[in-house]
Amino acid sequence: MICNLNEHGGGIEGAVFGHIETHKDLVDRICGDLGIELLLPLWKQNSEQIITDFVDAGFEAIIVSAKADLFGKEWLGRQIDKKLRIVKSENILRDGLWFMDILSFARKDK
Repeated sequence: MICNLNEHGGGIEGAVFGHIETHKDLVDRICGDLGIELLLPLWKQNSEQIITDFVDAGFEAIIVSAKADLFGKEWLGRQIDKKLRIVKSENILRDGLWFMDILSFARKDK
């Protein structure tokens, strides 16, 4: 699709991904094959700081998918705030939809 758009004057020069620790080889290969620049602004950054900055900037996020052996169903619909820290996660593709699979978390009680 990107090649097709560029052939018709789309002018796509790069792609931005929010990966922090995984899939760099995959997206690097894809962007290389397409001849576009890969941008990974969050690569190897502290995930706790990313969430803190996100919340401090006024954004809101709701848990819509969670690993059943870590979270009970009562976590679905819960807002991510400074008390919830995602320790490790990975992005997965299921039925054409991307999900953040939370592998471990910590709860800060203040």
